[in-house]
Amino acid sequence: MSGRRYRHIFKKLCWGRNHNLQKAISYASRTATRHVRGDLEIIKKNDIEACKNNCNPELAAPLATDVKEAYKGGGSQSISGACHRQKCATICTVSGKEVLDKVGWAFSPTMKLCWGRNHNLQKAISYASRKATRHVRGDLVPAFTLAEVLITLGIIGIVAAMTLPALINNANNAQYKAQLQKAYSVIQQALMRLNTDQGFIATQESYDMHKFAPAIKKYLVQGKDCGMADCKGNGTDDDWGLLLSNIYITYNGNKGYNANFDEGQSILANGMFIMIDNDGLNPICISVDINGYYKRPNRFGYDVFMFQIDNKTGKLLPMGMDGTRYPYSQFCSTTSTSNRNGLGCTIKAITDPNYFRNLPK
Repeated sequence: MSGRRYRHIFKKLCWGRNHNLQKAISYASRTATRHVRGDLEIIKKNDIEACKNNCNPELAAPLATDVKEAYKGGGSQSISGACHRQKCATICTVSGKEVLDKVGWAFSPTMKLCWGRNHNLQKAISYASRKATRHVRGDLVPAFTLAEVLITLGIIGIVAAMTLPALINNANNAQYKAQLQKAYSVIQQALMRLNTDQGFIATQESYDMHKFAPAIKKYLVQGKDCGMADCKGNGTDDDWGLLLSNIYITYNGNKGYNANFDEGQSILANGMFIMIDNDGLNPICISVDINGYYKRPNRFGYDVFMFQIDNKTGKLLPMGMDGTRYPYSQFCSTTSTSNRNGLGCTIKAITDPNYFRNLPK
């Protein structure tokens, strides 16, 4: 087939007239068939003329008739065979090159017809059609079937369902760690500035009940001052008269103790929630919900941590250290039933780089 004809087929493919691959191949095959038939007509004319010019004049007319009959019968015998039987020239050698120039390399079956390898016209056409099909398939852009796309999407969905929770959990844990470090720094700096400005160390002895919160709040960048407990109430009493929180839970999921959070509260500008315990009987404690009580998990040892002001040095100690009210060994346990469990996890959360990766579910 000539380059022009080939381009004509591909133009129709590209212009959207044959979107379906099977239709495109079928169209290309039918087009090839028409062109092969047209070119074989040229061979007939050329071969008959060759027989007339190269054979004995007395045999020319019968040969012409013989050749015509050969083609009329579907090419059951080759033209060259007909001529050779009458001792004529090898007509396909003469006419073949001329025809090949017209047909082009892609449709060499026309030469094979002359060389005797495809005597039947239908076989030649079938061969040309198959060859056209291979070239069309080669030039078409490969694509996925709908089933393949759906299967792939299904696999991606399964993998995402398996991996996304872990990725989200890791991201949350990293955020908790960064927020805890930030809260520790903010409270520590506020306390140091308070001690510097007032000229003495803030401790349980230097601040009476409910007096510490108004003093420290001056050194915090507040978004909202909640007074004593205006932002989060005391909660409810249990059977023993202890105040249990309606919002916070312990390290292992039970209702958390609430009486440590009701002697001064403040929502900082960065969203952290500060809660102070200054009952006059115990060391002053400062708790912080690092992402605010509007955001979960609202759980001791996860996003709620407690610090204690040392009575001797005035330093801010992460709860859980030796000498603090809630030691780590007792109040950061997966098996403890204490309603304060988790308040002693602060020291571990600050010092252990793998702490947030190993939180109980």
